[in-house]
Amino acid sequence: EGVINSAERLVAEVGVKEAEALLREAESNLEVAREALGVLIGADSTVVVPTTPLFIPTAIPSKEALLSTVERAPTLSALGTQQQIAAHALSIERSRYLPSVALIGGQQLWSKGLNKNLFPRTAVGVGLSWTLFDGLSRESAISRSKASLRTAQVAQEKTRNDLHLAIDKSLATLTTAISQHKASESTQRVAEELLRIRRR
Repeated sequence: EGVINSAERLVAEVGVKEAEALLREAESNLEVAREALGVLIGADSTVVVPTTPLFIPTAIPSKEALLSTVERAPTLSALGTQQQIAAHALSIERSRYLPSVALIGGQQLWSKGLNKNLFPRTAVGVGLSWTLFDGLSRESAISRSKASLRTAQVAQEKTRNDLHLAIDKSLATLTTAISQHKASESTQRVAEELLRIRRR
């Protein structure tokens, strides 16, 4: 009976050690998932302040709250700026179809010694310049600008989808890490109780 109890006590001690190892692994996974989520949403240390050396959240932020932060992501802002630049470039290229207008005006301020009939005191003029055919260079420039705009739009949409996918993945990892942590805590408590009983 003593040999059996000793063996069972050793099995219980091994169970405690395994439970502690699982708990440390779950804590590490939870910390990694929390850091990844913070980096993804651009949260700094003022947003999430740990109250213990290991910050273990019991409530995960809602998916909607995290997705609302996607539009403020710096990558999307940069791509939005590129898209605006491409849209302005397209409107500039389209304006090449319009004529160039030049307004000319003059006012004579001093005319002492000159006959008033020879020189008018005020002159106004309008000049128009319009290229009718330029070898299709305007059309090719407009096509390039449209392609740049479409590329910027596709890149912004792809980045937005990638961020949504990364948030889903981080939330799933965080949920799994929390459940593993809770399971490891329960396993450790059971193993410690079994060890206590075997020692008695």
